[in-house]
Amino acid sequence: MAIVSEAATLHRGDVKGGVTRLTFGLKGMTCASCANRIQSGLRKVPGVQEAVVNFATEKATVTFDPAQAGPEAFRRVVEDLGYGVVDGSVKLSLVGMTCQACAQRIERKLNQLPGVLEATVNFAAETALVRYLPGAVGVADMKKAVKDLGYEAFAKDEEGAADAEKEAREREMKRQWRLSG
Repeated sequence: MAIVSEAATLHRGDVKGGVTRLTFGLKGMTCASCANRIQSGLRKVPGVQEAVVNFATEKATVTFDPAQAGPEAFRRVVEDLGYGVVDGSVKLSLVGMTCQACAQRIERKLNQLPGVLEATVNFAAETALVRYLPGAVGVADMKKAVKDLGYEAFAKDEEGAADAEKEAREREMKRQWRLSG
C-alpha cells in the first residue's frame, strides 16, 4: 500500500512567539452554515486564538498555542460536529523486530507522535499502518521515531525503499546470526 492522501491536507504554518498556524482540509460541508458551525466549534477549543473556515476551498486555518491545543483536538471537534478532516495513511515496512513486545513498543511510539490518528503494528507481517494528519506529522517523523527505538522503517512507495529494505533485512539477519553463533 502506498501513501494515500486526499487533495486538501494539513499544512504546518509559521511558529512565532509560541503560536502555531495550521491549515487543514475538511470533508462533508454542504453550505456556508456548515463552515460557520465548524469555525465556531474550533474557536471554543482552549488555546485557539483564531479559526477561519473557508467553505469554497474546504479548508480551516487555526492559529493556536501548541501548549494548549493541537491537531488531534481540532479533528475531534470537527468530527463531533458531524464533519471530517482530510487525513493520510502510509504502510511502513519494519525491520529489526524480534518479538511482539517490539511491535507494541513501535506502535506505542507512533501513536504518541502529534498528528498520528492511529497506528497499528503487525508483528507477523512486519508492517505498520499509520493514519495521520499530513503536515502535522510526516513519514520522515515516523521513520525517525522507529529508528530512535532501534528499528528501521521504510515507506512502501519511496524511491529506493525496496533496495534499502532488502539491505536492512540482510544486515539484521547477519546480526542475528552473529548473536546466535
